[in-house]
Amino acid sequence: MKNVNFFLVALSLVVTSIVNAKNQKNRSNLAADSVFQNPDSLFASPGISVIIKESDFNKGFITSPFELIQGKVPGLNLSSSSGRPGTSFTCYYMGINSFMSNQPLVMIDQIPQYFSDFTLNPNDIESIGFLTDGFLTGAGSLKSANGVIAITTKKGSDNLKVDYSSNVAVSFLPKKADVLSASEFRNIINAHYQSQPGVLALMGDSETDWQEVIYQKAFAQEHQISLSGTVKMIALPFRFSVDDVRQEGILKTSNYRRSGARLSLHPSFFKNHLKISVNSQLNWFDNRIANESAIPNALRFDPTQPVYETNNFGNYFTYLFDADNPLWGTLENPLALLEQTQNTEKTNYWSEDIRVDYQFHFLPELRFVFLQNKQHYFIERIEKASSNSSWIYPLGEEQLNERQFLFEKSYYEAFLSFDKRFRAIQSNLEIQLGYNDYLVNNDNLYEKYFRSFYLNTSFNIRKTLNLNLNVVRQVNGLLSIDNRTAWFPGVDLAWKIKNSPFLKHVDVVSDLILFTGYSIVGTHTSFDENIGNLHSLDMNIHHEKLNVLHAGVKMGLLKNRVSGSLEFYNKAGKDLMALVYVPSGTNFNNYLLTNIGELTNQGFNLSLNALLIHNNEWRWIFNGNLNFNKSTLDKLYEMDSFQTGTIVGGVGNTIMIQSEGNPINQFYAYKQVYNSDGTPIENFYVDSNNDGSVNEHDRVIGKKATPDWIMGISSQLNYKNWELSFSGRFIAGHSIYNNLASVSYYHSFYNSQFYLLNCSDDVEKSKFENPQYLSDYYVRDASFFRMDYISLGYSFKRILFKKIDVN
Repeated sequence: MKNVNFFLVALSLVVTSIVNAKNQKNRSNLAADSVFQNPDSLFASPGISVIIKESDFNKGFITSPFELIQGKVPGLNLSSSSGRPGTSFTCYYMGINSFMSNQPLVMIDQIPQYFSDFTLNPNDIESIGFLTDGFLTGAGSLKSANGVIAITTKKGSDNLKVDYSSNVAVSFLPKKADVLSASEFRNIINAHYQSQPGVLALMGDSETDWQEVIYQKAFAQEHQISLSGTVKMIALPFRFSVDDVRQEGILKTSNYRRSGARLSLHPSFFKNHLKISVNSQLNWFDNRIANESAIPNALRFDPTQPVYETNNFGNYFTYLFDADNPLWGTLENPLALLEQTQNTEKTNYWSEDIRVDYQFHFLPELRFVFLQNKQHYFIERIEKASSNSSWIYPLGEEQLNERQFLFEKSYYEAFLSFDKRFRAIQSNLEIQLGYNDYLVNNDNLYEKYFRSFYLNTSFNIRKTLNLNLNVVRQVNGLLSIDNRTAWFPGVDLAWKIKNSPFLKHVDVVSDLILFTGYSIVGTHTSFDENIGNLHSLDMNIHHEKLNVLHAGVKMGLLKNRVSGSLEFYNKAGKDLMALVYVPSGTNFNNYLLTNIGELTNQGFNLSLNALLIHNNEWRWIFNGNLNFNKSTLDKLYEMDSFQTGTIVGGVGNTIMIQSEGNPINQFYAYKQVYNSDGTPIENFYVDSNNDGSVNEHDRVIGKKATPDWIMGISSQLNYKNWELSFSGRFIAGHSIYNNLASVSYYHSFYNSQFYLLNCSDDVEKSKFENPQYLSDYYVRDASFFRMDYISLGYSFKRILFKKIDVN
C-alpha cells in the first residue's frame, strides 16, 4: 500500500492505580547506564542529544516506537514504509549516507537492535533519546554516522502500581487519487474513438468508483495493562505488562493483530555493588496482508463496468474470452483480488536479555558489565487464491504457497569501566574497554557475525573541558578474510563555557557549551537480512567508512526556560556499498554487492525549546527543529554515472541517475517545451546539447528526490487538568515522479486486447496522444506539511480514595 495516506481519529483512556502511594518514586534508573539517564557521565555526548520523555511522545493510535518521535528530532526523517497496518518504518538522519542502509542504530536498554522491525510495545517505553554522534559504548560507536536511537523501557517502582490504557480509533482515506469518473471517462472515449464503434461497445452501463470499492473505514483498538512494584521480602523490583492490538487496514481484507507480554526484574545485591536486570518478552502476530495489486488495478479499471456479474468466477465482473474462460492479459477485478486471495503471516517472537553490573568492593571505581540478548523468530506465511478466481481458474485448483522461517539472533557484550576522580586537580578520568558480538543463526550459506573490540577514554578538567577518545576494531564475518577487519577511531572535545569563571555567575545564561568532533565510523549495511540470501558478494568488498566532522553550540537561558542548539556537520563516505547489475551467466545472481563510490553530506541542525508560560494554572511548551542537508556524489569507482528509478511504462525505463559531482537521486529526463498557454507540446523537447537533434543525449539532470529541508514543530498547552497538544512536520526541497500521470495518455484508454483502461485526470491537462514517459513534465514538487496529531485531553487526578488517575 505504498503512497497511500490515511487519516486517523483516536480516543484514549488511561487509568492508573497507585497502592500505598506515599513517597512514590520511579526506579527506572536501576538498570540504566545510558548517558541519557546520566547526563553527567563523561561519555555523555558533546554533540546534539535529544531526550523525549513519555509525557512528550506523539499522541494517537500508535503501534510503532518510531511514531512516538516523528518530527521531534532535528534532521531525522521518519516515514512508514506503506499504508499497511503494522507496517515497518524507514528513517535516515542528516541525509542519505549509504545506498544500502541509512537507519540509525536502535538500542533498547543498551542492547543494539540490528534490524528495523523490532517488536517493542510503545506503552512499555519510558523515554527515547537520540544521539547525533553515537558516543555511548563500543556498541554505540558501531553505526554512529546515522545517529543512535536509545530506548529506555519502564521498570519497577517502589510501591504497587497498576496502569491500564485503552485506545480506539477509526481511520479512513481523506483523499483519493485523481482518476477520471465514469462520466468523464465516457466523454473521452466518445470523443477520441467515435470512428471505432467496436471500442465504444466495450463501455459498460455502470458508474463505479473503484477506489470507493476497495477502501473502507477501518477500526482499531488497543488494550494494555501493567503491574509494577517491588517484592519487599526479597527487594525485587518488577514490572509485568500485557497488551493486545487489533487494527484493520483501510484496504479491505487487511488487518493486523499483535499480542504480547513483557516481564522486567531488577534486583540489586551487596549494597548495590551488584545490579542485575532481566527482561523477557513474548509476542504473537497474526496478520492478513491484502493483495495490494488491487490498488493500481482500481486506478486503471474501467469505471463503466460493474463490480459483480453472474459468472463462474465468484460472480465478480471479469473480462471473458467465452462463457467459460476469462480473457487472459486483462486487469483483474480489484475487489476480486482482495476477497479471492488470502495471504496471512503469523509470527511467534521470544526474546530474553540479562545485564549484570558489578562494582568491585576492593576498587569501587572499577565496574564489570555483561550483557546478553537472544531473540527467536518463527514466521509462517501462507498465500492462497480461490480456485474459481479468474487468474487461477484455468489451472483448475486452488493456488497455495506456504513458507516457514526459523532463525535466532544473539548479542553479547562485556566491558570494564574505570571511573576515577582526581580531587587535587579537580579532574575525572573514565575508561571503558570492551567486546561485543552479534550473530545471526539461520540456514544462510554465509556466516553472519559482527564483532567489535573497543576502547573509550574520557578526561574532564574542572567540569569545563571534556575530551573523549575512542577506537573500535570491527570484524564483519560476511566479508573475505583479508577485508574482514577495520579500525574506526574518533575524538570529541567540549568546552562548557558556563562553568568558566567569567560566565559562572551570569544568571541569565543557564548553560553554554561549545563542541566539536571527528570520527571514522562504519555501518551495518551487510546485515540486511537479504544480503547473502538473494545477492552475491564481491570477494574484494570491504567496510564502508564515513568521516564525520561536526561542531556546534548548545545553550540554555533563564534557568533553561529557553534552550537550543546549533550544529554544523560534514559527513564524507568512502567505499559505499551498492547492489550493481551483472550480466547473466557471469555470477550466481544478477546483482552483486560491491563498493561503488564516495558521497558527502553537509548541513546543519537547529533546535529551539521554550517554556512560554509557567504558573499555577497555565503551562505552555513549544519545541521546534530544523535541518538543512546537501548531498554530493563525489566519485564513482567504475563509471561516471548509472541510472536508477525503474518506472511503469515502456520496457526497462528509468527516471533517475546517480552521477559524479551532483546530488544523489536526481531525476534524469527530457526538458519539456510548452505552448504560450502552458500546455506541454507532445514530442517536443529542448535540444540540450545543441546538436540539431533530440535523442537520449539530450536528457538533463534536474530536480532530486531527497529533501533539502526537514522541520518539526510541537506544542503542549496545559490549563489546570486540561491539555491541548499537537505535532507537525514540514519537508521541502524535493520532487517526485508522477507515474500514474505518465501512463495516462489518450491512446492508453484502449488496449488491443479488447478492454478499456482508466487514466489520471492529468490527461486532460497534458493532451498527450502517445506516451511521454521521460518528460520532466511529470516531475512534480513533493514539499508538504503534515500535522501528525492534534490532541485534547482531561485528567482526573487522585479519584476513588485518592488512588486512581484517569486521563
